[in-house]
Amino acid sequence: MSGPGVPPRSLPQAPLVLPVLIGLALTVVLVALGLLWRAAMGMRHGNSLVNIDDLPGQVGHVRLPCTPHQRGLVRLTVRGSLMDVPAYSTAGPLRKGLPVIVVEVRGGDAWLTALSQVRTVPFPEPNHD
Repeated sequence: MSGPGVPPRSLPQAPLVLPVLIGLALTVVLVALGLLWRAAMGMRHGNSLVNIDDLPGQVGHVRLPCTPHQRGLVRLTVRGSLMDVPAYSTAGPLRKGLPVIVVEVRGGDAWLTALSQVRTVPFPEPNHD
């Protein structure tokens, strides 16, 4: 009832709860969609704790040509992190795009050999005597 002398009824707080719940539900849905998108696209966070000792043996591609006397760049993926590392060639020039392997690290520079120059050593046959 309303009228002269009758105080107006205060509105309940329920109408404020509904928008808050809708906002929370939308946030959860958007976060879930973002996580699904990242998984579908194969995006991963790399390990930012890459150590210089992790580089030898890594295979990559030459980004900037290098020689034994001219520094270039090699792109490597180490522990899930994509990184460009200053590099020199162990023998002869290495052209852009060439697959290479890091054979050692000196003073923060990777020393590379063309992957085509790496010889594989077969495992000895097991002795079943």
